[in-house]
Amino acid sequence: LWLTGDLLLKALGNDLAPHISVSFGIIDTQDICKVTIQPSPRAAYCEIKNKNGQSEECFFIRAGNQTKHLTKPSEITHYTQTRWKSAIA
Repeated sequence: LWLTGDLLLKALGNDLAPHISVSFGIIDTQDICKVTIQPSPRAAYCEIKNKNGQSEECFFIRAGNQTKHLTKPSEITHYTQTRWKSAIA
């Protein structure tokens, strides 16, 4: 409950709960937690602390096997308009 409720859903939004699943297992006597997140039906921003300790809203994308932090408003706008074409009326 802490992982999904207090950490993920608090950061991303409760409406994304159906897109997040958590499972546990054991591999070579080690406890493993697997978090699977399906593609979001909307842009999902998260709040993180910057170098000065101030909270700031951030937007990340997956690019291949990497996570990229988009910082320029023009990049975010272009990405969201391209990714969620059907949501734009």
